[in-house]
Amino acid sequence: MNTRAILIGLALGLGLGIAASATGSPALLWAADAVEPLGQVFLRAIQM
Repeated sequence: MNTRAILIGLALGLGLGIAASATGSPALLWAADAVEPLGQVFLRAIQM
């Protein structure tokens, strides 16, 4: 995998999570909930 793409995804996910938590915006909270399964799949793939 491309290390740069992984780091960009990590940074974007972290930024979205912090923004959703800090602002309490319903749209950001929905977006964070919507992409959570993708994060779980990614973490499980790393553990394999």
